[in-house]
Amino acid sequence: MVVTVGGTSSSAVALDVEPATAGLFTVDSTGRGAAAALNQDSSRNSASSPVTRGQLVQLFGTGVGPLAPSIATGRTAPSGALLPLAVYVPRVTIGGIAASVEYAGLAPAYVGLWQVNVRVPSNAPAGEQPVVLETLGQRSNIATVFVR
Repeated sequence: MVVTVGGTSSSAVALDVEPATAGLFTVDSTGRGAAAALNQDSSRNSASSPVTRGQLVQLFGTGVGPLAPSIATGRTAPSGALLPLAVYVPRVTIGGIAASVEYAGLAPAYVGLWQVNVRVPSNAPAGEQPVVLETLGQRSNIATVFVR
């Protein structure tokens, strides 16, 4: 990579580019705290509206990696039967317990917004719980979801 500012360029630096480095979006955009997440009934996941164990929670983020089928950068994700899916399905834990990933791909009708639908484990602890995505050994930031 070379950075040029005002006509002056830096020395070239080699960068490693990972095929996937997931990040979860949070409500306050700090990358910490409550995940930008929807419960199965599409209500916003929060302390006053927790997800019930055994139900789905939709997590949103970025950097989950390549898609199949691929779509051009900057294009709106299609809706319907041909949703672009993540080639590398992330591993997700809620409260330290593995959750079943039921969908990982682009959020329909959005540009570059990843959606990962996970089933909250029946034995997940109640209350505010850490949620983490891991793809190809790369862990996301730690956000939280609220579980009932």
